[in-house]
Amino acid sequence: MMIYQVKERSLGEVILSNDKIGLYIKAGKGIVKALEVQGENAKRMQVCDFLRGNKIEEGARFE
Repeated sequence: MMIYQVKERSLGEVILSNDKIGLYIKAGKGIVKALEVQGENAKRMQVCDFLRGNKIEEGARFE
């Protein structure tokens, strides 16, 4: 079992970005787990597949 220490985060801030676990983002009243992503002019794909070839830093923000 993995345990993560959670600190205060801003809305839209990436909490966890891992190609095996997924992408978690701070939302209004909780946390959102992204299931799929679609880049500009690209096809939709599973987040874990996307993270294998692309890096999204923890602490980055989506607006």
